[in-house]
Amino acid sequence: MKSSIIFLEPDKPVDNEYSERFRQASTAELIETFNGDIGKTGWVNARGRFHGALAYEFSKRGLSMLNDAKLSLDHKVRLSDDGLSLEQIENPDAPC
Repeated sequence: MKSSIIFLEPDKPVDNEYSERFRQASTAELIETFNGDIGKTGWVNARGRFHGALAYEFSKRGLSMLNDAKLSLDHKVRLSDDGLSLEQIENPDAPC
């Protein structure tokens, strides 16, 4: 069974060593950063802080998942057609 990592509180304020980098990044850079970590299996505290800050920055920008999906490391994401939401990419080989 595949283990899922889901971010349950993406709107919880986070201020750590990744926060400033993500504040300064474009939305496209945030998505690329998130997608670049999909498929990695190791987990350490720093990775948790990394993803906490990334999820919070998505939330601050008003970017939530479409269709009540949760931000999860099981799927890459892309900006929806309306530019206001994130949507899962079911095919990991699909372009972002």
